[in-house]
Amino acid sequence: MLALAIVVLGIFALPRLPIDLLPTFQPPVVSVTVNYGNVSPEAMESTVTRPIENAVARVSGIDYLQSDSYQGQTVVRAIFKFGTDINVAATDIQQQIARIANQLPNDPNLQPPQIQKADPNSLPVVFMYITNPSMTQRDLNDLFTNVLADEFSAIPGVGSATVSGGQTRAIMVEPDQRALAGNGLTNAQIITMIGSQNVDNPAG
Repeated sequence: MLALAIVVLGIFALPRLPIDLLPTFQPPVVSVTVNYGNVSPEAMESTVTRPIENAVARVSGIDYLQSDSYQGQTVVRAIFKFGTDINVAATDIQQQIARIANQLPNDPNLQPPQIQKADPNSLPVVFMYITNPSMTQRDLNDLFTNVLADEFSAIPGVGSATVSGGQTRAIMVEPDQRALAGNGLTNAQIITMIGSQNVDNPAG
């Protein structure tokens, strides 16, 4: 009788059970991303990745620590043990990175470290790819960045639209070393001059 009562109760309760196809879940992962111009992966590892990795490793509760160095970018991921308060962990990581800020290169091209908590709900839900044999990779990137990204962002319900891949325009400067020496200039002065002139200043 007891077993029959449980079965009958289960039959009546089953249709009333709430079902969530996409349950809320936040993995205990905090990532630190640093962008630094076009610095090589080797230089990124020695000047940026290692100091940040050592700082993040001081935070308690880390189960696994992973770091990757790319061209102009460093990503350090700290995977914490389940049950760790991810908000407190992110704050601790931010404090540790602030302590070693003076160990990072003193370069205006070095962007401040970006600390992000893993959020599956913020992942893109729609991807769009475009190929056109008559257009170059740079033209496709300009089309996405300057036209399509704004159009997608204006669609109701869209939080943000980001562009990745493609090729961006780059200008290579190869000064004549003899001409520089004849005018008493150095490569460092040319780099400083280009960096100071290549800016957008507000007017009006």
